[in-house]
Amino acid sequence: MKFVTGDIVQDGTLVSTIKRIENGHAVLTKNYEVTLERLNSVEIGSGKDNGIVLECEKLRAPIIAPGKNTPIRNPKPYLENGIDGYTSISSTVESKGFKYVDELQVWLRENAPDCYLRMRI
Repeated sequence: MKFVTGDIVQDGTLVSTIKRIENGHAVLTKNYEVTLERLNSVEIGSGKDNGIVLECEKLRAPIIAPGKNTPIRNPKPYLENGIDGYTSISSTVESKGFKYVDELQVWLRENAPDCYLRMRI
């Protein structure tokens, strides 16, 4: 699989997001740099994906707490969420036969561009 900026990948036990790719190297979250060859896909349901959540811009809560300037985020794990309130991520993974998180990320980019996976803060 060819990884792109924004993909969630693993290097050994570290699961992180690719911030950018330069000269055959991926710069991951917290400016950790590694060669692309060292990166692997994160298997769905492996436990290594527990820190991943689904964000959908159109589904974000419009409520802003006093003193805050960002919408409230949904902290549920990505497999427990739905894209549009109806299409569940877990049923999409099952029906499409996805095994890895980056496969789901490609599908989201093509079919639900307002939604993306990110690492829980």
